[in-house]
Amino acid sequence: MTDKLNDLRAAIDRLDDEILALLEDRFSISGKVAGAKNGSVTFRPGREARIIRRLCNAAQGLDKALLLGIWRHILSASVAQQEGSLRVAVHGEAVTTAQWHFANSLSFAVLDNINDLFDALTETADYILVPCDASAEIASQMYHHDDAQIVARTPLFAIPGIAPCFIIGNHAADPSDADAEIYALRDGDIYALAEVTAASPDDVNGDNIKLIGKVAV
Repeated sequence: MTDKLNDLRAAIDRLDDEILALLEDRFSISGKVAGAKNGSVTFRPGREARIIRRLCNAAQGLDKALLLGIWRHILSASVAQQEGSLRVAVHGEAVTTAQWHFANSLSFAVLDNINDLFDALTETADYILVPCDASAEIASQMYHHDDAQIVARTPLFAIPGIAPCFIIGNHAADPSDADAEIYALRDGDIYALAEVTAASPDDVNGDNIKLIGKVAV
């Protein structure tokens, strides 16, 4: 090995040590957050979206998909550190997305039937993950569920190989400062989802409409 290569590797080692020290500081502070929240919801997708947007804007030289993947590990580990007992159920077609989003920090149950997922949300799960492609089934379920709310759509932006999914819980979504409202629409036996942003406030109107959540955009 050349002296130049040794110097470069030594520089990487020093940076790794600095990153490790900063991560230790971050998780030390994160461990105090649960107490400061005083019983409020630990999982805050809106807050996470604000963090990711700020980092993507600051890191112009880094691939945004790489940055998001790294911070998904950090953010999900922080949630697990604060909550520990978070229970998640996922649709069979959403397993890859669930593993990517929660970065293996949480265990989850896999269910193939959307009806079973919404039953789990009532009985055994704090959150469920459902593929966005199942929009009609989601709309049908949520039109008749008063408590269920879409709190996030993951990934925050397109990531190759990661299918977009809605994360649904039993509390309202926290705002990310750039959000879209999600509505369930009913026309007889036909159900659909509609997404409304601040730029399109009149896209949804009429009867048989129900606000079912909010997602960062």
